[in-house]
Amino acid sequence: HVLLAQDCLGETYLNVLARARTPVLSPKWVEACSTSGRAEPYDAFRIPPLKGVRLCVTGITMERRLAMQREVEEAGGRYMKDLSADATHLIAARAAGDKYVTAMGWPRTAVVTEQWLLDSLRQGARQDERRYPVTAVQAAEAVRS
Repeated sequence: HVLLAQDCLGETYLNVLARARTPVLSPKWVEACSTSGRAEPYDAFRIPPLKGVRLCVTGITMERRLAMQREVEEAGGRYMKDLSADATHLIAARAAGDKYVTAMGWPRTAVVTEQWLLDSLRQGARQDERRYPVTAVQAAEAVRS
């Protein structure tokens, strides 16, 4: 079994990953299998873990922002220096500030902690954003560490 997807966005992607480590592949895999007449190996057709993600950050040091930009782009996502309504994710160091308040008002923008990015990269798949809310408690812990 495989899940065919254009990107890693959407609830189906998260549901499939939560139940089984089903490979998420580009629809081009089906075309390749049809052309060759056999099941092709998955590796060349896997959806990158952040494909379709458009990510912005707030409250993160410049050094870390540069590293995050590289990590996001290598994982198939797009790093945005400026927050706009087409952002799918905002990583916020604290539950405050203009970007945080604005993004919280946008239903299609998930506001998450940096741990969401780290776990998504480590797991090789977009993680469920609901597990990474930005709270005042988490922001205080980040300052202490």
